[in-house]
Amino acid sequence: MEHIDNVIEDIKALVPMGGVTVPDNKIDLNGLYKRRDFVVERARTAGLEVIEMKESAENPCPFLILTFPEMVQDGKMLAKIALVWHMDVVDVQKPDQFTARVEGDFIHGRGTTDMLGVDSVFLEWMRAQQLAGGKKPPFMVMLSFTEENDSALGHNTYTAREFLEKQYGADIEFAIIGERTGEMTNPDELVTSTIRDSNYGLRRYEISKDLSNRNNEQSISVLMNVNHLMSGFRQRLAAANSKDGVGTTFAAPFIDYRARLDPGASSHGFLRLSTNDLNTTHSAQSKPSQFTPIEEALKRVDLLGEQLNDFQLLRFSVGQGVNNYNTISSSSVIEIAHRNNDGYGQKIAESVLAGAGKVEVINFGDIERGTMLRAGIEMREAPIHAALVTDSVKRMRNGVARFRGKVDISTERSGWVCDQSNHHLGKLRNSFEYVTGEQAKSAVKVFFNDGSAFIHSCDGHTHTGQPIARAVVFGGVGFGPHGPAEKAHIPGFETQWRELDAFAAQY
Repeated sequence: MEHIDNVIEDIKALVPMGGVTVPDNKIDLNGLYKRRDFVVERARTAGLEVIEMKESAENPCPFLILTFPEMVQDGKMLAKIALVWHMDVVDVQKPDQFTARVEGDFIHGRGTTDMLGVDSVFLEWMRAQQLAGGKKPPFMVMLSFTEENDSALGHNTYTAREFLEKQYGADIEFAIIGERTGEMTNPDELVTSTIRDSNYGLRRYEISKDLSNRNNEQSISVLMNVNHLMSGFRQRLAAANSKDGVGTTFAAPFIDYRARLDPGASSHGFLRLSTNDLNTTHSAQSKPSQFTPIEEALKRVDLLGEQLNDFQLLRFSVGQGVNNYNTISSSSVIEIAHRNNDGYGQKIAESVLAGAGKVEVINFGDIERGTMLRAGIEMREAPIHAALVTDSVKRMRNGVARFRGKVDISTERSGWVCDQSNHHLGKLRNSFEYVTGEQAKSAVKVFFNDGSAFIHSCDGHTHTGQPIARAVVFGGVGFGPHGPAEKAHIPGFETQWRELDAFAAQY
């Protein structure tokens, strides 16, 4: 299987390049440019047409469109079907995740399942089609190098679709979003990728409050109010999921609380409590029936003192950084000022962290200053819960307004379904059934992706109010996206290749 060997070699080359876009403080544009250059070189040496949306100061990320030369005539794009991928990744938990390694039927490393494995299959398949000669299917590749959700880094699938329509007169009738659709829930489970013809929506909000004019008690009160709002949100969604038998998700991926030191605290001692979580998960896997890491960490704050005058909470941070909505982590930093007394640090080590974290005596100068609270909330909503989530967001806004904070929208993207009468969908289902011998059933994708870029207003809505998109999600099989054990299933690459062959043969 020379073509699969080429896929593996591509992955091995791409993983060490980096290309992180989440969190904001770890953005690696140089890694993204290396990946762009790699793809351009592979595409052009095979004779593929390459259209570049070049990076700029306003749009630091590039975007690539690849197609067969005969699909661009007289400045017009004739390709009707888009293979959609992205090449950015989230940050690693361990440095060795930027090395790809093959073990048995799996290839391990950051991005192997999200989504460098699928990327490499698409790239090598397009190259093989061009090198083989003969009639070509009406396919093009749309390749982004940025986060899927309204990224501030510029060029993305939404803007690229507009670019193709305006500059090349493109009419994209069908898009295959190449995210994995074989969702392994444990490392030993073997599953088959499925065609997911509908997708959950995605909503992300940031709660913030300036704490510069608040004392210790007032600041902690704001923190607890935010936690109360989050917990109420989570519990309402958990009850709805139980009642309706669906899986709307809820995540509180980060909180960052920085409060001022009250006057007269010069005689206080300072402690830093920290934990490091390597067992991170994708936010789409967060269930509202489970306590959030933020709630769990606040239990430790409650244990610090029975009275507020026993300590001052100067910092409370949980997660892998502000604006990192994608990753759920219980990693935390808690910094406090306390009345000096013998054995206080040991008491905290024993009763608060129970040996699971680290307690350090620090100087005031080592404390990261600030007077602000910022917290993130994310939901991936099943269509049936759209009204419930809207109402919960309204309640949250009203609650935040009571302590004069604000709520900013990070992302509000609609869920969608693919028009079942789309003839390209029928051809793809035929291909799936031919290769796998399984029936191609309707299935929903929870993880957000670029499918909503292919919602066309003229296509209307379903009876549930969900928008119709000219898209499906269909990729490989993988485990642990965004986590330390991320890996992709190599035999799934061959299955995906054969499905693309069968799909293209119908054109």
